[in-house]
Amino acid sequence: MTLLNQSRGKRFVCFWPQAVLCILLVSAGGGCAAIPLATLGTVAGISTSAVSTGREIFTLGKLDTAEMAGYPETLVAARSAAAELYLTPKGKEKLEPWQAELVFVDEKGATVEADIERRSEMLVRIRVDVGLFGSEVTARLFLTRLRLYLPPVKSPQPQIPASTAPAPA
Repeated sequence: MTLLNQSRGKRFVCFWPQAVLCILLVSAGGGCAAIPLATLGTVAGISTSAVSTGREIFTLGKLDTAEMAGYPETLVAARSAAAELYLTPKGKEKLEPWQAELVFVDEKGATVEADIERRSEMLVRIRVDVGLFGSEVTARLFLTRLRLYLPPVKSPQPQIPASTAPAPA
């Protein structure tokens, strides 16, 4: 983007990323302490990257992961985790043979939504949604408790090629 300074007749180049960065720095230092810098970046249109600290990814109020578990067992685990945290079911569950949407609410009215999608017989994708301004800690706690109710995964037996297998005695 090129701008022309009419009073001096000089041309200068203004790149929008530097302009946005300047606005953010001025806003952050100018008494906007109540607004986090990440929020200012989002408002300015800067795309945010996902936060990952393990197997799951938290971004924009959603915690995404995949687990080795059956679909029915995961539904039971999600309901058990919600009951353990004293979260009440909100509305009617949306259940289909390959995906489910379970919504729970706490005593203050904040919602925790668990979206469970069957990807194969022993693979499910789980998304815990606490809303754009929801608590990441709540989402991680819900997922941790859900995992405790999943059945343990049995490791497959190692495959031994027939040529190296011991001969029967």
